[in-house]
Amino acid sequence: MGVVRFLRSHSPLVGGHSHRDARHGSVRIGRGVKLGSAILRGRNSIGDHSELSGDITIGYASTLGTGCILRGSVTVGNYCQFGPRVSLFSRNHPFDYVTTYVNMALLDGLMKSLQVQVPIAVENDVWIGCGAVVTKGVTVRNGAVVGANSVVTDDVPEYAIVAGNPARIIRKRFDDRIIELLLELRWWDLTVEQLGDLRELFTVNMVQEQDRALDLLHGLKERMMRRTGEPT
Repeated sequence: MGVVRFLRSHSPLVGGHSHRDARHGSVRIGRGVKLGSAILRGRNSIGDHSELSGDITIGYASTLGTGCILRGSVTVGNYCQFGPRVSLFSRNHPFDYVTTYVNMALLDGLMKSLQVQVPIAVENDVWIGCGAVVTKGVTVRNGAVVGANSVVTDDVPEYAIVAGNPARIIRKRFDDRIIELLLELRWWDLTVEQLGDLRELFTVNMVQEQDRALDLLHGLKERMMRRTGEPT
């Protein structure tokens, strides 16, 4: 998987028309996007008027909808999708001082240095719905789903669906046995081309066809172990 790094001095703002960056043909950057120094891992799409500011990494084949805002220290894994207007803020205004105001108009921006910052990590195969907000220090784990307009203040477990303000766990997406096998398989470490061999995995209904899904996953696990020489 290739890496595209956008340096602030070279392309702080990509405006005008949607286009694919000349340095990496598989990356699509929308109109009016501010990329800052973000690192894009390839096959990404960044929606119009999105803003990436700080130490940002977007994993392979992950996409951001229109008007997304990522600020601070944020890592997004592979095959993630964000709906429109999703916001991830790893920084917060200081609560324990006389003011929360951090603009340069006050004391030459002194209060900015007192902001609290804790990195945000979004793992792999995560869907975050329209208008959701993820706050500092949160980890959204593999396969999770965040409902539209949710405010996520705590970690989200693997393959959990969360929603609300503050976000709460609604249910797990799959049976625990399926989740365990998917976490072992780690399909998101493969390229789009390599995933062509796993087409059946993506067309089986993991809920309605649970037995078939388990058989398929066990078979893929055994195949993977044979390739790596691990005992089955």
